[in-house]
Amino acid sequence: MPETIGDMTIRRADVADAQILLQLIERLNAHLGMQPTGKSTQDMAEAMARHGATLFAFIAEIDGNTVGYALGHDAFTSDVVEWGVYMADLFVDKEHRGKGIGRALVDCVASEADKRGATHIFWVSHDANRDAQAVYKAFGAIEEPVRAHALIRDAFKEAAERGGRILVKRP
Repeated sequence: MPETIGDMTIRRADVADAQILLQLIERLNAHLGMQPTGKSTQDMAEAMARHGATLFAFIAEIDGNTVGYALGHDAFTSDVVEWGVYMADLFVDKEHRGKGIGRALVDCVASEADKRGATHIFWVSHDANRDAQAVYKAFGAIEEPVRAHALIRDAFKEAAERGGRILVKRP
């Protein structure tokens, strides 16, 4: 059931929302100065269908127009030895910031995390994204001194191939 706050509605996304989510992801990438994903709506729908048990998203709308989203997935946090949710994306279109939409999306992610038995949510932000970091602090989020790292595309495939050769197979 969608949650309506004023003229804003937040609803859980499903596979039928793949195109909308992909458009939002592309808007986030553009905002961050990143390259487009190069993925299709079909790619997004397949990812959502394949990982639907652990992957979830919420879409924020005002007057039927999509203005933001949050996307999360289950993750184990070893430093506290507990399950949490990693919020991979949180984005609100620039003209709709400051209206409580981001906070409402984070609250929806926290509610979903709680339903899944998680004890926390966590996310990263780009170092230069100071405005967002100030908002997160106002939410009550703590800031941890970490850097995010990723193996992507060719580097990922190379590491996976090396790992496949290294792993010991038990009888």
